[in-house]
Amino acid sequence: MLIAPENPYIPHYPLWRLEASHMADPFRNAPTAATRLGRVLRSKRVTTFEALEDLLACSGDIRAVREEDVRAVCAAAAVDLKRKFIGDRKDLYRRYLAHCLDDKIITEEESADLQHLAALLHLDEREIAPIHEDLAQEVYGMAIQEVLDDLRLDPDEEAFLRRLRGELQISDEVAQRLYERGESQARDRAYSKAAAGDEEFVGFRASAGDFTGRSTSSLEMAVTDALTKAAVAVPKLHWFELTNISGYVEDGRPESWHVTVRAGLKPGS
Repeated sequence: MLIAPENPYIPHYPLWRLEASHMADPFRNAPTAATRLGRVLRSKRVTTFEALEDLLACSGDIRAVREEDVRAVCAAAAVDLKRKFIGDRKDLYRRYLAHCLDDKIITEEESADLQHLAALLHLDEREIAPIHEDLAQEVYGMAIQEVLDDLRLDPDEEAFLRRLRGELQISDEVAQRLYERGESQARDRAYSKAAAGDEEFVGFRASAGDFTGRSTSSLEMAVTDALTKAAVAVPKLHWFELTNISGYVEDGRPESWHVTVRAGLKPGS
């Protein structure tokens, strides 16, 4: 694992995938308030962080932003950044960390940028640690969702998760908890997909009635028998569904199939 020598606290976190919210440019330029009254009415928190993001976005190089520049922004809003808005400061740092990880590696330059940004925002190691830990778990959770999309974990996928877990420095206990949650979510997604009706079938359908059929050869032939009878009475059938399946058993095997089929017309027919 690559650890930048000038800042051993910030590790190399390769990412499986980042959500769209992790934008290419992590800082947004602040919109200019239309009127003086509009500027007065805006909260100190909003104006301070819009100005900070504007400063960072325009700099082109985080390390070119000086502490004096940040102090000037805070002085203009009469804000003591060391004591205020810890949540906003952490969010700004987290967004830049996610931006650095878009290419699945933190270079030494990016590590230095993160160290400088932490200093500008008055964030110490105790405050940064949970941010790295949270992002690592987010990345690992997304990887689990990806590999369990088919509800199976093959040996290559298992090896990938094991390697990623080591790179992200995630404990076995946390990894197991994330895996169980991802497995549950994958089952829920599969169930929702399987339970979702065809768009045509969840809309209005005109039923022509229920029809019975039977066969000693197969279930499909029993359905065909029912639809053949239905087509005699209703020549323009468009859809059907099985409402009942039954039959007789002989020597442990189906001896005949008996079905009830509900059939109907295309909407508007």
